[in-house]
Amino acid sequence: MFTSAKPENIEYWEDKSYELLKHSDIKSDVWSLKAKSLTKIKANIDLASNKLSKVVTAYSRGVSTGADKVFILKKYAGKYFNGFDEPVDIEENILVRPIFAKDFSAFSHSENECFLVMPYLNDRTSYTLPDEEQFKLEYPKAYNYLLRYKDNLESRKQWTKWFGYSAPRNIDKHLVADLMVPLLANKGSSALYPKSNATYCMMASGGFSLSTSVDKYLLLSLLNSSLYFFYLTLISNVFRDGWYTCTKQYFLELPFPHKIDSSIQDSLIKYSEEICQLHSKKTSISIDEQKWKLKKTLLLKEIDRLVFELFEISQQEANLINSVVYKH
Repeated sequence: MFTSAKPENIEYWEDKSYELLKHSDIKSDVWSLKAKSLTKIKANIDLASNKLSKVVTAYSRGVSTGADKVFILKKYAGKYFNGFDEPVDIEENILVRPIFAKDFSAFSHSENECFLVMPYLNDRTSYTLPDEEQFKLEYPKAYNYLLRYKDNLESRKQWTKWFGYSAPRNIDKHLVADLMVPLLANKGSSALYPKSNATYCMMASGGFSLSTSVDKYLLLSLLNSSLYFFYLTLISNVFRDGWYTCTKQYFLELPFPHKIDSSIQDSLIKYSEEICQLHSKKTSISIDEQKWKLKKTLLLKEIDRLVFELFEISQQEANLINSVVYKH
């Protein structure tokens, strides 16, 4: 079955050269119908790199509770309320901050107003769902609260214990994550995972947590660069309005260079740290908005320039990449 899409930016594609799709090239994997100039850039990047999967030690989707109206609370005037607008008396040390897609963007994370009931016990490196009696003993208020909704919780499609999540997935991995990656992206949108990992939890709608064997600030610079988003547009599924999926089968196919010049690496780390610091200062002190935006823009341009240099991208190719990226 074939799907169709309304053509956009027709002027851009005029007079472009395309690769001939031969009958012998038609296989079961993804076909490339991109302009020849774009696939040539990708081919050169591939020659200079490994897959991102070589430096990613964990890539884990966020949790699904299966009953957000029960597990997600909000606080008003010092009291907690659930999604049914009912008051909740509960131990505060069982609550963590959920991370949704709207809570982070490139280099930036901000807290939402929600709290997540976390029935899993953690030792800072792993989570375990206790047996019912232990849970009742550890958190009597939380137990009694969830017990009120036991019928609701048992009606979910997936669960192992009625007071646990329907899909905890690799919940342990979020405790040691370095970065956050959105489920869908229309530009580079990765951010640092909050330092106090145990007080946050990535939700399924938020995307993925990522752990890496290389410097996290280095990887953050790469992932938020124009070149990396350009590469993602070539290999990933596109949704409405130019949003691309960042699921494992696509995102871990992004490139990671065979070699990185030490001066480029140091600069990418430095600029990434500076942008993260800019965002943290913006939320804590009064700043000049124009100066803030200007400094961030300059740092982002420097990151793009260095990543182009890293992959030996010519100015003409850089212009082409930017024309693809910035149309989003």
